Amino acid sequence: MENQNPMRTRVYFTILSLVVGLVAWAAPNCGKGAMVGCWVADVASGNVLEQSNASVAFTPASTLKTLTCASAMRVLGANWRWQTSIAFVGGKSEGSVVINASGDPTLDSRFLLQRPGFTDTIVATVKALGWKKVAVTIRDSRFTPSGPLPQWMIEDVPWDFGAAFQGFNYYDNLLTLNLKTLKITQPADYFSILRQPSDEDFDLWRDPLSTTLIVKGKIPGKASIDVSNPKPQQLLCNILRYRTKATTTLHFGPCQGDTLRRITWRSPVLSEVCRSLLKRSDNLMADATLRALSTGALADALDKELKMWPDLGACRIQDGSGLIRSNCVTPQGLGKVLLAMASKADFVDVMPVANSLMRDYSAAKQKRCLLKSGSMTGVRCYAGYILDTKGKPKKVVVVMANNVTAPSADVRKGIAAWVNSLL
Repeated sequence: MENQNPMRTRVYFTILSLVVGLVAWAAPNCGKGAMVGCWVADVASGNVLEQSNASVAFTPASTLKTLTCASAMRVLGANWRWQTSIAFVGGKSEGSVVINASGDPTLDSRFLLQRPGFTDTIVATVKALGWKKVAVTIRDSRFTPSGPLPQWMIEDVPWDFGAAFQGFNYYDNLLTLNLKTLKITQPADYFSILRQPSDEDFDLWRDPLSTTLIVKGKIPGKASIDVSNPKPQQLLCNILRYRTKATTTLHFGPCQGDTLRRITWRSPVLSEVCRSLLKRSDNLMADATLRALSTGALADALDKELKMWPDLGACRIQDGSGLIRSNCVTPQGLGKVLLAMASKADFVDVMPVANSLMRDYSAAKQKRCLLKSGSMTGVRCYAGYILDTKGKPKKVVVVMANNVTAPSADVRKGIAAWVNSLL
């Protein structure tokens, strides 16, 4: 049932009611001024079972990653891989490692371990060639834009979730900051730390193009945190210098000499990457997955995605991760994409189990809820599938809450109770 005046609707949640229907939630609530919408459809028939504010555009946060993965897997296939070409050009004692970047977000990722690793392969080849002087050339100019997007909130830039897509991505575009010593654990001499102590809460700040991280406030008790790395190319160069004991520099000009070796580095299959990024809500991998739809330009990838899904309806999509707050989609539009993908077992298989959302319910019920979450300040969303008792998609479920002011725990319990009523 569509609400007549959705902008003034106050939708209440209850952890007691199992009545089907978003408007049946009673208390606790999302807070005054909150806006909530949902769309539920039967997979077998396509019939809409429930909807409220379904054609209203909401900020989707990380539920947008389901659209990104659906688009990539539909066009490229579950077994598609990024391929990065590495040429070793030079002579007997020195040469160049020429990397033609592919936008691969998995190069030596700690989340998708590969043996031997990307760096291991380069180090072994440099040592086998006997090079004592190495120039690293990375060709990635076709990827535009590269780095943090102008629509990002600048305060997101320094954190781990602010690791931005670049044509060449390495080690998840992250560095590890030791909070006891305030030093980076990797050989990142290009990256500096500026301490600004105060009695305020712990915070980080870094301008998008800067290599200086400002550490503010009281240091938390944990041992270390990950922070975004603006120069993954330089980190690779430094690690190669450390591991090969060769003089190693970044080189941006033409390379001279014979091509002595050529290697094509292949990423894990796309379905494995999508499974990982959806489970961990990895912004870098999501944006890289969207870019895989084009030859490098973000605008081209977005254009292909929008043309792929004419039923998306009113929307504004500016990235693949959902990190940009001005993204917007409707519950119905995202739901129809998920409905179209419900018959694709490879896609359904990468969707995460909603263990956190449904933690107050049995393990059997949790396993039947394949829902990607999305949250940021004032936003709480879920999108995915409810499975039948045989593990097949039974219902498509999308719920989006914006302008939320109530405690997140109360909102979660209310949404979980509603999802439980749909099982």
